[in-house]
Amino acid sequence: MFYDVDVDYWKNKDHQKKLYKTLPGDVFVIADVKPETTSDLQSICRSRTWTFALVTRFGKDNNDDNSSATSFRVKASQDIVSKDEMQKSPFVVHLTNVTTNTRMWNALQKKRNLKFIKEVLCTDQMGAERCSLCSSEVGANWNDVFLTSFLSKMNESKKKSVLACLNKMQCNPKSQVELIWVPPGIGKTKTVSVLLFALLRVKYRTLSSAPTNIAITEVAARVLKLVIEANKTCSVADDQFCSVGDILLFGSNESLIVDSETEEIFLDYRVKRFRECFGPLGWRHRFTPMMTFLEDCVSQYRIFWENEAIKRRKHGSEHENRRKEAGSETDLNLKLPHARNDKSLARFCFQAASLLVCSECSSYKLYKVKMKPLTVLVIDEAAQLKECESTIPLQLPGLAHSILIGDEWPLQATVQSNVSNEAGFGRSLFPRLTTLGHSKHPLDIQYRMHPLISCLLNACFYNNNILDAADVKHKSYERHYLPWPMFGPFSSINVCGREEEDGSWCSHKNMVEVAILERLVQTLFKGNYHESF
Repeated sequence: MFYDVDVDYWKNKDHQKKLYKTLPGDVFVIADVKPETTSDLQSICRSRTWTFALVTRFGKDNNDDNSSATSFRVKASQDIVSKDEMQKSPFVVHLTNVTTNTRMWNALQKKRNLKFIKEVLCTDQMGAERCSLCSSEVGANWNDVFLTSFLSKMNESKKKSVLACLNKMQCNPKSQVELIWVPPGIGKTKTVSVLLFALLRVKYRTLSSAPTNIAITEVAARVLKLVIEANKTCSVADDQFCSVGDILLFGSNESLIVDSETEEIFLDYRVKRFRECFGPLGWRHRFTPMMTFLEDCVSQYRIFWENEAIKRRKHGSEHENRRKEAGSETDLNLKLPHARNDKSLARFCFQAASLLVCSECSSYKLYKVKMKPLTVLVIDEAAQLKECESTIPLQLPGLAHSILIGDEWPLQATVQSNVSNEAGFGRSLFPRLTTLGHSKHPLDIQYRMHPLISCLLNACFYNNNILDAADVKHKSYERHYLPWPMFGPFSSINVCGREEEDGSWCSHKNMVEVAILERLVQTLFKGNYHESF
């Protein structure tokens, strides 16, 4: 039951937001009346005609790269052609996108690199003896001047955690999993970026993933800066030299925001530049005459002297015409290569890169890429990731080591279904491994919060193991912008109100909260302004 759908136009409930864009995996309700709420679907179910519909592909006037899609094909849950009511102009209402859930389900069915998952979840290896190299805290086996320089700027707990992961990967051939426990305000992004930079320097093929696109772009940008900084004083002849081309960021074009600083490592931008190079006016067009001359220099030399002989025998325009003809004949022998196909160009980028950065959902695309297997998987914000979602990158072929970085207390995976939540669908692999007995490398110095704020969190969640850095103990952190007692380091304000849809079909808003936040910001701004003068 596949149908081609042509939409006259998309209408947003909130006109201030961007118009809706169709994506593969979108689920719609197609009905002969316009439903406004879920209860409307329940009422029209008894007296009207409607069906669920899944977008499978776009029409001829649309494509995956530019999906404003008013023309697309859907797979319906029931036959709607025979329904007289649906022969009129029906309504199409967007519900959700199931791409992530579909990829999770497919990953659970694939059963690819199960050996790695079994070894990760096996509790028998907890009591295994560690060699002295794995237990080393100084990391003498990682003799890298740039890595040493970056590590010297980190506190002792960060340094130990990074070196412990690197040392174990170098000396232990078995599949290993490491947990780095990072509470809020510790400096997680810096730790992850230095770890990835070290893996890049020693040519480990690594995949770095995270639940959100914001997280992966931030990490990619940090690693890019470290590479550029190191290459300023590092020669290409250095064995540990790494270029910008070794980093590849990829994901959904609709949700991945790339700025001018990170576009050079973005897959689509890189493919575009390669297309220009391999095109008719690219670098091959300029190199081909030179290569032809060097490969066939004898014949070219003869042609040159023949032309010189002709020049001596005939003068004027006749000689000039003959020289041009000879030159034209030579040019006709130069066969310019055709521009490469964008699929092949993307595959080349994947093969050339040593560090791939994407979301867990986007890592599903790597199953279809023919390239040298990856060795290391680094999952950032791992505690916010559903356990079944982790199976997508964990089953990639060739993976031997996995490093999970996160904290199970602040934010967990979002599960909107009560039934799924009760079934443990939102459980993360990070606390599961902790329960099984895997040890965590703790980072214990926070640089963000006022001491009174960290004291509250420390006592409630972290057994008072988190220390305050010297910066947050400075007098500037004791500054009060407003004189009233409620505006101390932290306040709890009970807000009433009612949640309602915001017009984007996937989130809600509470206008009472908005009004209170606006008032607080204005008050703080005025207090700071008057204090400055």
